[in-house]
Amino acid sequence: LGDLPQARINLERAVALLPNNPQLQYHLAIVLARLAEHDDAVKALEKAVIDGADYPGLDNARSALADARRQKQDLATEKKSG
Repeated sequence: LGDLPQARINLERAVALLPNNPQLQYHLAIVLARLAEHDDAVKALEKAVIDGADYPGLDNARSALADARRQKQDLATEKKSG
């Protein structure tokens, strides 16, 4: 599984240097999701699927963003019901 906290640090440094790189945003989002930082993961995924983005994994990023938004909506619905 690796050292996710260190991966997060490294990716955040890379994103700080290249903030407009959608592929780095995607990889950061995956790490954040595995660390249960879902809101931050969604923000990174939104940056990963910007118009004009073209990189291996873009379709996965779009799918992950749709899934994350759906999960967020499901949680909001559960809170209202519960």
